[in-house]
Amino acid sequence: QLAMSSYFLRHRRPNVQRYLKAYVNEYFPYHKPEVTSIGLKAAERKGLMPTAPFPLAIGQVEPYGRYDGEFHKPDSDHEPSLVRVQVKKLCLNRFILRYYYQSATYLAYAGRIATKTGDLVLVEKTPEPMEFNCVYRLVKIIFSDGCITDPVTGLRCYGGKYQLPELEAWSQQLPRAGGSD
Repeated sequence: QLAMSSYFLRHRRPNVQRYLKAYVNEYFPYHKPEVTSIGLKAAERKGLMPTAPFPLAIGQVEPYGRYDGEFHKPDSDHEPSLVRVQVKKLCLNRFILRYYYQSATYLAYAGRIATKTGDLVLVEKTPEPMEFNCVYRLVKIIFSDGCITDPVTGLRCYGGKYQLPELEAWSQQLPRAGGSD
């Protein structure tokens, strides 16, 4: 059985992988990612400038920087207001012919527009980066859906996750297990 497993995994040997490296996109085109730009996290890790894949995009605001619980605000009038926006694209997996989301995170210059976590916004590519790693400019808020309240528990949530201060306050109100009444 050991001989069969070494025969079965023969294609994983380094010399075979080295030979196939140049032909991966030709032999396996369905594994190639379609968003070919550099996202914010990869740019920070590699020390590169991120590139915007689309001239206009719709994204969702993520928590970033100073957040006072309601709005993303700059610390002073001189500091630019940057928000982190997650842009998603439906990409076709050519092997199984099914679309999957591929997402990338970018910083966008918001100006004086007050955004909340979870807002759907329209961002536009800037010709020159306004700040380091800032390649998009926020045009407008399309749908203000930040600070969503869960109808069952009445707590604020972001996506499918509860916000931490709300969850801690709710957990303190619960009766303790094994405690005397």
